[in-house]
Amino acid sequence: MRSALAFTALLTCAGCATAINGRFQEVPVESFPSGVKVNVACGAAPVDGGVTPARVKLERRATDCRLKLTKDGYEPREIAFERQRSKAMQVNKVVAAPLGIIVGTAALLSSQDFIAGEDAAQGGFEAGMELGAAPMNQIDKHYGGAYKQVPAKVFAVLIRQRQAQ
Repeated sequence: MRSALAFTALLTCAGCATAINGRFQEVPVESFPSGVKVNVACGAAPVDGGVTPARVKLERRATDCRLKLTKDGYEPREIAFERQRSKAMQVNKVVAAPLGIIVGTAALLSSQDFIAGEDAAQGGFEAGMELGAAPMNQIDKHYGGAYKQVPAKVFAVLIRQRQAQ
């Protein structure tokens, strides 16, 4: 019964970063002047992001996200995002810790030499953590929870176009 409960808890937390972050990231977009049209180019995100002030939805797993801000009488402005690893991925290590402890303890107990046993235990713990977190890390990478788009909010100043004389 206990092992079934532990297994269920482990499966429930699979893809912990995705459960925390979700597949999409909402980014507030403000501008001067306001009323600037926002076009989104990011994975399967909608092309029209509305007008500022706005909130756009970006796919966390997309690798090339950009906003193009336009308004009549002003120079267009482009904002590029950088996909970075989310700190929420650390939760997967917490869930994988029991496996790391089991493998590290087994390595320590199977060693003949105490000093070598400590090194083996450390290596076993790290290997167990990696092994335990690997399925969740793959889920998070696939669905996007492993990533965040930077910047997390946008404020852009558009420059007036020069009038032709």
